[in-house]
Amino acid sequence: MREHNPECPNFLDKSDNRFRRLQGTLDSYFHKLHSEGIGRHVKHAETISTAEENQLWESGVLNTTTPKGLQNAVFYPIGKIFCLRGGQEHRALRLSQLQRDADKYVYYENVSKNRNGSFKQLHINSKVVPMFPCPEAQGRCPVRLLDLYISKLPKEAKEKDLFYVRPLDKKPQDPNLPWYSAVPLGKHTLQQKVRKMCTEAGVSGNKTNHSLRATGATELYKKGVPEKLIQERTGHHSLESLRIYERSGEEHHKAVSTLLSAPASHSGASYSHCFSSTKTKTIDIHPVPSTSQGFMPVSFQNVHGCTINIMSAPQPPLPPPQAPLVDLTETELQSFFSECSGDYM
Repeated sequence: MREHNPECPNFLDKSDNRFRRLQGTLDSYFHKLHSEGIGRHVKHAETISTAEENQLWESGVLNTTTPKGLQNAVFYPIGKIFCLRGGQEHRALRLSQLQRDADKYVYYENVSKNRNGSFKQLHINSKVVPMFPCPEAQGRCPVRLLDLYISKLPKEAKEKDLFYVRPLDKKPQDPNLPWYSAVPLGKHTLQQKVRKMCTEAGVSGNKTNHSLRATGATELYKKGVPEKLIQERTGHHSLESLRIYERSGEEHHKAVSTLLSAPASHSGASYSHCFSSTKTKTIDIHPVPSTSQGFMPVSFQNVHGCTINIMSAPQPPLPPPQAPLVDLTETELQSFFSECSGDYM
């Protein structure tokens, strides 16, 4: 319904009274299934670890020397760094959505599940995500990989604004010839891209195209990146939806279990590295007197995961007490005006 007619009513929208009876029936049925133990285990696409990513490169599934290997090597960082959805966004990707800007690439979203381009979303900005070079990655630098891949696309594919096209069976001997045809890569081939790559490299688990999106969000979460920055990259409307991808690892659960089971004398310092992204620190903010009246505002950045104490400002000294006001007599008032100017009388 979302793909073919975005204006269709959403029968899962609880604010739409037309589907109240349907939703009540679904709630009752879901409750019955859960009480029977059905639906307890949600099967998510698994993330890809650093060791598994290295295994993809070492096995040759990702490489820069063959047309298929180079396409795989580009598919991986595009899905992970731009946090694309596994199916629709990869299939809909166009070459024009990746703009080379000085030393980086910028991905401009066209249409997605959360931004379908309908009139209701007229004022919702599309996702714009930059990808910068990483010299430390050397041959695996995503910008270098993308430059190489685009340089090997045929002219006709660029004119048709195609990005994922069929690779040739082998690399041409002439380095100036393209490595790909101008035929779009099949829908099924794109859908099974990560699963097939992992199978060929011997990487086990439920790995799908969506694993790249989950891997990108999870790595940022574990490294303490603010949720707002992760949300801008994934394109989620709400933090609740984003947190599905912020998955804790086996080491986190092991650390929590040990901390709860250990005696009270156990400090838990050996597991402090597991919670580096959730450590808190306290910052005391003392107002600073300015040259003018009052106090200068304190500006600070990058306070994710911090507790901030705003300290009370020192009170300025009280002014000396003034004599109480008294009314002037008519004689005293006339004398005052006479001294100032005789014209006042």
